[in-house]
Formats: sequence, structure tokens, C-alpha cells
Amino acid sequence: MPPEEVPGWISRLEEAYRDRSIAIERRPTGWYMTLKREFHDIVGRLAPRPELTRGELRTLAFLLERGGMYLVDLARVRGASAYRHVKRLRREGLVGVRKKNGKMYAWATRMARNFFEVAPSIDKNRRR
Repeated sequence: MPPEEVPGWISRLEEAYRDRSIAIERRPTGWYMTLKREFHDIVGRLAPRPELTRGELRTLAFLLERGGMYLVDLARVRGASAYRHVKRLRREGLVGVRKKNGKMYAWATRMARNFFEVAPSIDKNRRR
């Protein structure tokens, strides 16, 4: 989408969601659809704790996009907490980990790709 069209689309989205629980917010990293503050308590009672943290989801999204990578490289991009995220995601069956060339290598599993409806990426570094 050409950058000059973005404000028009944002206005349309704001209009469409005006009387709903969704707000359109501009942040330093881009535009986000978020829950309006007045609905936080209601949603908090319905879903008191998410299954995965925001950080875990971002780490998983990065692996889904990349197809797989060495944990040391993932930690450089996502921070040291990536090791903890991968451990939790592995327990949930969303990430696979194995030793490769003396380093730990992680990738998003088929279950993660199916759940988030992501096509398998072409990752030449991972054996099938």
C-alpha cells in the first residue's frame, strides 16, 4: 500500500470501530488495534490470564516468519528472554529445538504453523 493511502485507511478503520471495543493507536513501531481502556476490566474477568505472554507470542511470530534460527541469533534480536520464551513454547509444542553445528537451533513446529494458519517457510538450515 502506498504510504499516502495509509491515513485514509486509518480513518475508515476508526470510523468502523468507533462504537466498538477496539481502538486504533499510533505507536513508534506502527499502527495497532487495541482494546479500549474502558473494556479492560470486563475482558480481564472473562480471560484473566492469556495462555502466552506478549513476548512469547512475538518470539513465536519471529520464528514463524524466519522459519528457524540459532538461539543465540534469536536472543540477539529478541533479547535474553528469548531463551525463556523458547523453553515455554517448546513445552507447549509450538517450537522445536535441536543441536546443530554445536549450537541450539529453534523452529516453529507444524502445530504452530497450523494453529496460526502460516504456510511453511523455506528454511534451508533445518533438516526435515
